[in-house]
Formats: sequence, C-alpha cells, structure tokens
Amino acid sequence: MRKVDFNVRNDYEFVGNYKELQQAFNKHGIDRAFNVAALSKGKLQDNNEFMQWFKGYWDSVTGGLEIDDYDALARRQSCKTGDWKKWSAAAPGAAPRPAARASSAAPDTIAAYRRGSAAPAARASSGLASNAKSEAKAALLTKAELSGMTDELGALRVEVEDLKDENEDLRAKLHTLEHERDFYFNKLRDVEILCQWPEVAAAKPVVEVIENILFAADAEEGKQVMEEAATRFAATPTMAAEA
Repeated sequence: MRKVDFNVRNDYEFVGNYKELQQAFNKHGIDRAFNVAALSKGKLQDNNEFMQWFKGYWDSVTGGLEIDDYDALARRQSCKTGDWKKWSAAAPGAAPRPAARASSAAPDTIAAYRRGSAAPAARASSGLASNAKSEAKAALLTKAELSGMTDELGALRVEVEDLKDENEDLRAKLHTLEHERDFYFNKLRDVEILCQWPEVAAAKPVVEVIENILFAADAEEGKQVMEEAATRFAATPTMAAEA
C-alpha cells in the first residue's frame, strides 16, 4: 500500500497504481490482465467487469469470507500520499491515524489465506470454491491466448481466400471442358446425320465403318473397328493416317 498514490486525479496518474496492482497479481501468481487505459478513464462497463471479477476471485479463494476487523481507512493512511483530505480530522493540520497500529498488524489477506489461514467455514467450502475458481479462470482470456486466436483467425482468412481463388480456377477449367465437350459432340452428331443422307448412304461400306467408329463403346472397341476397316479396304491405320 505504501507504493499506491491515493490522491491521483488525472487519467495518466492512475497508470502507476495499476502497475503496482499488476505486479501484486504477478507476485501471487494471479493470471489476470486488464485494460489500464479503459479503467483509468473510469468507463463503467470495464470497471464493472473488473470489480465483478475481483469479487469472484476473492470468493473463490476465501469462500466469500468477510473480514470484520479490516479498517480500509487506516490502510489508506499508509499510501504514498495518504488518504483523501476529506477523511482527515476536523482540526486544521491534524492528520489522525485512528487505526494506524491496527494497520501495521493487518495481514496480507490474500497471501495469508493462500497459506491456509482461512476460517473453518471457508475450508469447508473449499471444494466449491475450487470449482468456482477453475470456472472463473476458464472464462478469462489472457493476452497471449487472445493474440494466438487473432493469429489463427488471420491464417484462416488467408486460407479461405486461397480456396476461393482455387475454386474460381476450377470453375474456369470446368467451363472450358464443357465447351470442348459440346463442340466435339456437335461435330460427331453432324457426321452421324451425314451418314444418314441417301447420297452418302450409297457408299454403304464406308458409312458402316464410320458409324461403327461413332458408336464404339470405348477406345479398345474403336481400335478393333479400325483394324477391321484396314483389312476390309486393304490398308493399315498408319497408311490411312499418312494419306
């Protein structure tokens, strides 16, 4: 408490006090980070959430034990600049310390209870308090965890953009393949119709070969049709290709 400046009035002066509070948290192994700027400006939501967490932490450690002999005014007298002037005695220049002696003997409450000096009622509810403490810690996000989640979110966004680009490429390729399919199908359909014309159908042997090629179920069957045509017309597929 002797390092706390109790009479600060400006936002920037609160930073030193919160720094001392953070060091006290670190000393006692309390994993809790807070927004100093928001708390210093007295924002209702941030201060309300912080005090709710503070009360919840105290209850989880001590079982909600109340300290009847704790004198807050006396403790403030040990601050770096003492208590507010309005708490001083009515006599000019007087600065009584009504419970200074008691304050010197006041225990470091959090440290004392963590060493096992909690009342029997607190020890009886230690099981429930432990569960409440675990739930409170699980609900809090440290700066490191929040930073890790932010990095992970950024990586996922990049991955989503990459997948979008890949999807666009696949769509373009699919469009090209569909166009080629329709193009060659129409050509084959034209040849099929041509073979049905009476003038062309008169050349029956050639038309039969063309139709067999068109209706071949697979490449192997198409190859067989070409070999039969080569035998029939005394030519080879190679010779036909060269011609």
